[in-house]
Amino acid sequence: MDYFFNQKIAKNMSLLLNTIFLCMHIFFFIFFTYYHVVIMAGFNIFSIIFYFCSYAFIKKNMLAKYINLMAFEVIVHMIFAVVCVGMGCGFQMCLICIVCIFFYAEYFSLKMNNGKSNVSGSLLSALSVTSYVGLLFGMYGREPLYVIDDKVQLFMYVAMAVITFAVMIVSLKLMTLFFLKSEARLSRQAEYDALTGLPNRHYIMRHLNRILEKDEADGYWLAMVDIDNFKKINDTYGHNFGDKALKALAGILSDDKHDVTVCRWGGEEFLIIGRLMEATRPPFDKIDAIRGQVEEYELMCESEDADIPKRVPLTVTIGAAAYSNETTIEDWVSIADKRLYVGKYNGKNRVVC
Repeated sequence: MDYFFNQKIAKNMSLLLNTIFLCMHIFFFIFFTYYHVVIMAGFNIFSIIFYFCSYAFIKKNMLAKYINLMAFEVIVHMIFAVVCVGMGCGFQMCLICIVCIFFYAEYFSLKMNNGKSNVSGSLLSALSVTSYVGLLFGMYGREPLYVIDDKVQLFMYVAMAVITFAVMIVSLKLMTLFFLKSEARLSRQAEYDALTGLPNRHYIMRHLNRILEKDEADGYWLAMVDIDNFKKINDTYGHNFGDKALKALAGILSDDKHDVTVCRWGGEEFLIIGRLMEATRPPFDKIDAIRGQVEEYELMCESEDADIPKRVPLTVTIGAAAYSNETTIEDWVSIADKRLYVGKYNGKNRVVC
């Protein structure tokens, strides 16, 4: 379950929905009592008690049960209301807007239960549609049990129309926000490394392609950075400490003072991209300063083993290359990678441009 869909949010949304429905039924009770619609006045006493009791269901996280019972109450209430006062008051429109809530609830249930929903939006919607169509045919040519003034009916119809549109608009707007949040989270997961928080290879390749499409690549350099003796660090201090080293290096490389774009290329390799100023070759002094900063970093091990050094050497070898005309991104990266291995074969902890 992701951060945007959780039990707390579902509970708060259910509490809000329950409060709105409770207020509506209090209004319905007053309305039906005033116009002496005895059946519906009595029904709304039951409804008010139900929505008061529903707070307990919600607080106990019995949200699926609450939604299913609420659906039954709404459908039955609207059927009785139409039979009693006719279609002119617009109570049947609630059978339309409630469909949004059914699917909204199913969506939440799916997200919180790993794809298994305790709420069937399709089934509840089918019951709602069946009730609506049944009322259209059942009330055709028949008088309601109670006669209400035409002006009052018009007022109620407009009120129910406003409620219907409000529920649909709010439901769809919230659903849109949830979709956007989910898409943003998935996009970040696809383009960022979970361990270091840096962009990953997929992201940086898109970034390089954009530079190439704008014909600006000849103003950039890139460098492949590789941690020296990383396997030894993992073998000696453990993989958790290896992760600590990776995060430490990520923090150094992404320091704002370097003014470069950094990504985790894979494993212990990182790629950095910077702008060329005046020269046509990568700025050796700047890149070597980054290497020096890594070498000076105090990576400390908290092991109690006296045979294991507390300060762990952390150095990197860097191969850099400026863009040359008509070179593909793959070739550009490959040149930097080859220079990296030249540095590895010549003693490590150095920059090759």
